[in-house]
Amino acid sequence: MNVEPARGQRWKHLKTGHIYRVIKVVINSTNDRNGQKMVEYRVSRPAKSETVFVREISEFQDKFTPVA
Repeated sequence: MNVEPARGQRWKHLKTGHIYRVIKVVINSTNDRNGQKMVEYRVSRPAKSETVFVREISEFQDKFTPVA
């Protein structure tokens, strides 16, 4: 069972071990992917990087695990 990402949650990247924080879950409205859920996230400590990432929700769930 996959955990649904939620705003403010911290997730660990399984390959690198880096911690990221979910900004929000959004809907892709590109014509051929209309309705696809995407996760918008960034490094947990924003002072380290201002980059925002977006990944399709099922890929996000495959590559990250929630941090308690």
